[in-house]
Amino acid sequence: MPSFAVLILAAAICLAAIPAGAFVMGTDDRRPLTEDEAWRFQSVGVIAAKWSLDDTLRRIGTGILVAPPGSTHDLVLTTAHNFMNHLSGRPRANEFFFLTSRGEKIRILGAKLGQSFTSRGKINTAIAPRDWAVGLLERRISRSSGSLGLGIVDADGIAAARQSDIPMFAVGYDPESRDFRISDGCVAHLLRPGTGLIHDCDTKRGWSGGPLVLMLDGEPWVIGILTLQVTEKRNRRRDFDPRRHFNVATPTNTELQQLIRRIGQTGRLSGDNVMRFFDTR
Repeated sequence: MPSFAVLILAAAICLAAIPAGAFVMGTDDRRPLTEDEAWRFQSVGVIAAKWSLDDTLRRIGTGILVAPPGSTHDLVLTTAHNFMNHLSGRPRANEFFFLTSRGEKIRILGAKLGQSFTSRGKINTAIAPRDWAVGLLERRISRSSGSLGLGIVDADGIAAARQSDIPMFAVGYDPESRDFRISDGCVAHLLRPGTGLIHDCDTKRGWSGGPLVLMLDGEPWVIGILTLQVTEKRNRRRDFDPRRHFNVATPTNTELQQLIRRIGQTGRLSGDNVMRFFDTR
């Protein structure tokens, strides 16, 4: 158990895109995963979609396979905007799939969204903490995918992690290279509860839904879901400045962790902002 008092470790979960304007800050420091890293992050996969049986499968963003202890169903954790177009307020497709790095394709039967985007507005820092989605998978996935812990870190914990030089990084799917990449050496800030977790990990289109990871005692803990970016358009500074431009992650808070545990145990999606996907088989 890590000694970090501000980190509340929730139940262990099985491990396994940022909007069009996602960017790197300065030099693109993203790199391919090493062999060991690729094995550890096998349960980070791709969210893919299509409108009809004849359509080509479109890779939209990144997802994280989750399966808390006691669960009878596998779930995928990602962003709401991977399922719902935040500009039109409409679903991106009729069918969605989770593609694992091992080449498996599993249908997503439905999803519970933290934010519906029915307001048809741009994603912003005010709603970033609600830009999450939990997708229910059609079947279980091999346990060889490995596991991560899902953690909650408050603002003091993030500050302590920076001062202690505790490693932080992000992982996402790169449509250009068609593989998964890692961005490490990151800095993060959580200004106050109820806000997005801002960070300077280099991101690209396709990374939305990927994990923002904090390393503690040599173990990776997911503390956020990669969500969006904010820039000062008139003066695109390349040095990280949280007042002018930054990337945002949705914090993995207590509410989200409890929801994942409940859906994993019951296999049921209920309440507001539930999407059920059309099956064209």
